[in-house]
Amino acid sequence: MKWEDFVEDQFNATETNRILASVNWDAWIYQPGLPPVTQNFATESSNFANLLANEYVQWVPGKSSPKDYQNFTTEFYSNLKVVFLENLVYNEGTTKEIL
Repeated sequence: MKWEDFVEDQFNATETNRILASVNWDAWIYQPGLPPVTQNFATESSNFANLLANEYVQWVPGKSSPKDYQNFTTEFYSNLKVVFLENLVYNEGTTKEIL
């Protein structure tokens, strides 16, 4: 099924025409480079994983662990752990000690 068919199946004719007319087909299909729209895949959970990683970067060993540190093992699914660990690796020059 093509995307246009999906839009036609999901919306009335007026809305379908508005949606299809809003796409710059030339830029998406024929122009070189990245797509004309930048996607943001950040979520509340990924933002929290980055925040927790940043707290570890700022953490002073010997003090108590950052707030909500236990969420890494109890709440984070594998992709959130990757977000957390990538942030630590990116900031490895400033990280003193990890977990």
